[in-house]
Amino acid sequence: MPAKKRSPKDRSSSALPPDEKDFDPIKYFVQYYDYKTIDFDRLMETLPHKFPLKLGEKSVGAALVDWPDIFVKLVAASARMSKPPDISDEEYAQYFQALYDAASPEVKKAIGEPFLSMLAYVFKFLPSRLSDALRDLCFEANYSAVASQKSEAGEAGTKSIREIVVKKLLRAERQAILARFPKVERQSKTKPAWKNDSTLVDFANLVSRRKLLVQAIKKTHDDSDGDEGWTTELLESNNYKLLKTEVPKTIVNLAIRRVADTNLTKREREPLSIACEMACRELDLPLQKPQTLRAYCSKGQRLKKKARSRSIPG
Repeated sequence: MPAKKRSPKDRSSSALPPDEKDFDPIKYFVQYYDYKTIDFDRLMETLPHKFPLKLGEKSVGAALVDWPDIFVKLVAASARMSKPPDISDEEYAQYFQALYDAASPEVKKAIGEPFLSMLAYVFKFLPSRLSDALRDLCFEANYSAVASQKSEAGEAGTKSIREIVVKKLLRAERQAILARFPKVERQSKTKPAWKNDSTLVDFANLVSRRKLLVQAIKKTHDDSDGDEGWTTELLESNNYKLLKTEVPKTIVNLAIRRVADTNLTKREREPLSIACEMACRELDLPLQKPQTLRAYCSKGQRLKKKARSRSIPG
């Protein structure tokens, strides 16, 4: 009995791997000139394989693709871990192709099924990808001619033109790749301990108190221009003595080191950044980057203000 062919209405993700459920047959199949009914028992041989090369909306040529050959190369590329070290990738691909061609239909199906999603990806985007490559090459050729003329005329700016073109093409290619990739929901990287509103409020309150201590330390350091004896002057400061009374000694020493550490950036040595690290360590919270801790502090302050406004009558 001849293989049953499906009508265009029946062309659905059932012909492709489960992760290709969004495969729109009309949208992608009509990119090809030889769009026709497909025999899914002979998928490699009956997939459309001829499509136009375009500049804008205008067809300027045509391309032919050998799907069975591409499919085998996709499988062979994934099997390279088994490649003997004394043969080249191309030789191994030819060897693998011979093995694949000689295999039974059952073996071919078993080996090939995991790679159908890869083939579907290439099938979907190859026509537009090659047309984009042609467009970019024309763009590149135009600026190459301009740069050559400037160089021959002895004009400056040839290098800057080249860099502008390269950056423009790389940016466009990056955007195209991201557009082709499946959309991935960003997962929150926030540690569980930082998701608690009361923790954020406690953190913001402690940061406010520790910031006063750091400001006192920084004032003494800056007034003495960081001279070697500045810590002696600090020990005599009344503000410092008062503010450090409730602070663990290790945390106080941390603040002193941070204030005097010229290897830190200006922002990292700011009283708020140092106070955030102090409060984080005192509350035994997961340590984060300075900008992240500052953001948590701001959130805690907002939560505190919101709670205060709710408690005001009327």
